[in-house]
Amino acid sequence: MKITKFILKSCFICIIVLTNLKSKAQFNKQILSDTTTISKRANTFSARTAIIGTGLITASFLMDDWIKDKLKSNQSNFLDSYTDVGNIFGEKKIMGSIGIACYVFSEATNNKRLKFTTVNSMKAVLCGAIITESLKISTGRARPDMNMGNNHFDFMGGNSNSFKSFPSGHSFVAWAMLTPFAEEYSKWIYLIPATVSFTRVYRNRHWSSDAVVGGLIGYLAGHFFQKGKNQKVFISANGISIRF
Repeated sequence: MKITKFILKSCFICIIVLTNLKSKAQFNKQILSDTTTISKRANTFSARTAIIGTGLITASFLMDDWIKDKLKSNQSNFLDSYTDVGNIFGEKKIMGSIGIACYVFSEATNNKRLKFTTVNSMKAVLCGAIITESLKISTGRARPDMNMGNNHFDFMGGNSNSFKSFPSGHSFVAWAMLTPFAEEYSKWIYLIPATVSFTRVYRNRHWSSDAVVGGLIGYLAGHFFQKGKNQKVFISANGISIRF
């Protein structure tokens, strides 16, 4: 039963991608077009995103307790089932498997567009994971189900999973993985990571601010690689350099 569910969920993502595929000629033309316009859009995107992101983060922190209470008092069988499915798309192993499946399919069919998007998706996950995990460990925020309040932070105290609430890892993974696909194929795909973010708050595993920040990190990472087209990242530590 579990294997069947996993296959169905994996197929769901693949169907969304495959039903929106364009020709190789269209893809190559789009690459050239995006390369000439990206520099013009960069400043606008950065300013707009900074304003919206700051507003969302501020509002979510202020409404942490209110949102938690509202969701707690509005539990239902439908939302329980809905979030059971939603939670799956934030799991690292499942999303990683979907990414690998998309990459293998793109190689087998010589689909450059799908390969390009999948690679950017994985880059976003890898880069954002460093930021997300660093914040989890350094902030040491207690999860809402610990009943310690939304202001309980312990600097460098995120050694236990119960104190790794900020930011939401599930939200980050979903947004980082799926933003390149949403930007490349269909904005409707954004409904999936949005569902994951809602799920984590509904299930009382994260504060709303955790989900918002995790989602923003994932979205920005995915957008950075997909829209930047040829973005490169260099990571250097103790003489070891990584480029991708």
